[in-house]
Amino acid sequence: MTGGTSTLPLSVEKQRLRELVAVRVRSLDSEARCRMEEAIAARIVALEAFRHAEQILSYAALRDEADVGQVAIEAAARGKRVFLPVVKDDGNLEFCRWEPGATLRRSSYGVLEPAGGERLGQAPALIIVPGRAFDRRGGRLGRGRGCYDRFLASPQGRLGPAVGVAFSCQLLDRVPQGPNDQSVDMVVAERGLLYAGHRW
Repeated sequence: MTGGTSTLPLSVEKQRLRELVAVRVRSLDSEARCRMEEAIAARIVALEAFRHAEQILSYAALRDEADVGQVAIEAAARGKRVFLPVVKDDGNLEFCRWEPGATLRRSSYGVLEPAGGERLGQAPALIIVPGRAFDRRGGRLGRGRGCYDRFLASPQGRLGPAVGVAFSCQLLDRVPQGPNDQSVDMVVAERGLLYAGHRW
């Protein structure tokens, strides 16, 4: 783990860490990565918060993110409603219903999104959050657009615990955070679970 105290400006420090972690993720062996993703998915499905949630807010992984598609499939098989994020023109996230086999479209941001459909309700949820890096306190480093920070700070972002997803190589001693950066309640990696408990 790295990411200690720095005298760099916050934006520069964040970008430096994004680049560092990106190299680590790219260096993962493809077979080992698949095993890690299976372990991560199994840990999420085993969470008490997963069992109690009626809605699962997940994501369609980019190449440098852990793929949690199996979690969405398992959730749907258990009768839970699964939602994936759509990035709106204003940069905010709107979660739309997804079901196994449904077609996803690639947005201008390069993210696979639902083509529309049922919007997120008010039922208890589990919010699965991607990130470039996380720390043991639940600190999260995203891509720099603030989409998830704004969502987690909103009423819908409080429908249930937020679970950060990462490979162990994405876990740092400290993630630099500004006043608008939101933390997650726990972080799931292939090697285990870190519980931060900021909001739940």
